[in-house]
Amino acid sequence: MLAVSRWTSGCDHVATQWSHFDDERNACNFATLLDRLDKTAEALNGGARTLLAQRICDVLDELGRSAELRSTCFAIAEDALGACADRVALGFEYVEDAIVNHKASRGDFSQQALLRLGKQKFRQAVVERIAREKCTPGSDPVEVHLAYRTQLKEPLDLPGKSIHMLHRFAARVSQKDLIQAIATVRRLEASEELREFLCKYEPWKEHLKRTHVDAFTRWLAPVVANMDKLSVPPADMSDGEYKKKCDELAELHKSLEDNVVRALTASCL
Repeated sequence: MLAVSRWTSGCDHVATQWSHFDDERNACNFATLLDRLDKTAEALNGGARTLLAQRICDVLDELGRSAELRSTCFAIAEDALGACADRVALGFEYVEDAIVNHKASRGDFSQQALLRLGKQKFRQAVVERIAREKCTPGSDPVEVHLAYRTQLKEPLDLPGKSIHMLHRFAARVSQKDLIQAIATVRRLEASEELREFLCKYEPWKEHLKRTHVDAFTRWLAPVVANMDKLSVPPADMSDGEYKKKCDELAELHKSLEDNVVRALTASCL
């Protein structure tokens, strides 16, 4: 990809690796996204451009390791194309989000780092919700969302990396709007909503299952034993009764597992 070589002058191994991916589905869209990043606010800002180039190299390096992740991010790129450079910038942020989620699911982060990421994801989710509510007929959703993400990145420690945009005033997001958003995020972060979010955040749940095997085994042992007994349908039980019993045990297993996740999460906050 010519678009890759533009950004990888200091990462020769990445450029060489990417010559093999040209024919993958949506690869051309991803190449177009890389091309158009050259017109974004981050690229036009002297200091930020160097950081953007490193971000792109990091993304390319990570995508080169996983066909599944490439497929996901190439599809994201397809939705991020357009004449507006801010749309391209937001699309690249979504690509980076997908990579972070992939690494978290892979178990690359320590518990402390994953907990911080989970909190960042919670704040980001609240900010996205606020941005959606801010969008009105006639406003540009891309500009609104990017305005909140870039302006609140530092005060709220959001996970995105972009801090510049071209058309901030087109978003019509005032300083008062930003202050109110910060207050809303802080209030919700201090409530039960954060714990509920973390309990549903798959990378965090999977981390707890990997690192607290004994706790899960102890709490789930009775229901697992009953499920094992039903591995073969009893002769005196109809198909309907058997299915109902299996469904009940599966629901109980999930409920108990969720309770363990909640208890462990509460102890970490």
